[in-house]
Amino acid sequence: FLRNQARPTRALPPLHAVPQLVRARMLGGDFRVLTVTGSGNQGMFLGVPLLALHQQRGRAMLPAAVVALLTQCWLTHRHRRISDACGLATKAAPALAAGLVVADGGGAKEVMAALRRVPAQLDGMRCPGALPSCGRKARQALLAVRRHQRGQ
Repeated sequence: FLRNQARPTRALPPLHAVPQLVRARMLGGDFRVLTVTGSGNQGMFLGVPLLALHQQRGRAMLPAAVVALLTQCWLTHRHRRISDACGLATKAAPALAAGLVVADGGGAKEVMAALRRVPAQLDGMRCPGALPSCGRKARQALLAVRRHQRGQ
C-alpha cells in the first residue's frame, strides 16, 4: 500500500506534497493511487505521510500504519457512504492522527483523544464534490493532525 502511492512530489514534506497531489488529481492528473476505503484523496492523505514515516523509521512504523488503516476502515463503517461531509475531515485525518499517536508511543487513551479532537477541529468541512479546492482542504486537515501532535 505505502510503496504504491502517488509520489511525483517525493522531495516535498507531506504537508506540501499531499495538497499538491490532491489538487493535481482533482484537475485530472494521471497517476496511480491506492486506497483501502474512501476516495483516492483519502488514500494519498494516509499513504504519503505514512510512506515518509516509513522512510524515516523503517519497519518500526508498521504498527502505526496498521492502526491508521484499520481506523480508516472503522471510521468509514461508522459514516454514511454518501454524505456532504468531507472524508478527509471525518475519516482520513483522524485515522492518520491515530496512527501517528501510535508511532509516537501513545496508547488507546491518546488514540481516542485524537479521534475526538481532530474531527472537531475540522467540523463543518463540507464536500461539494471533486474540486481543485480539495487540495486546500487536505492542507487544513494535515494542519489539524499536526496541531494534535503538538498538543495544541
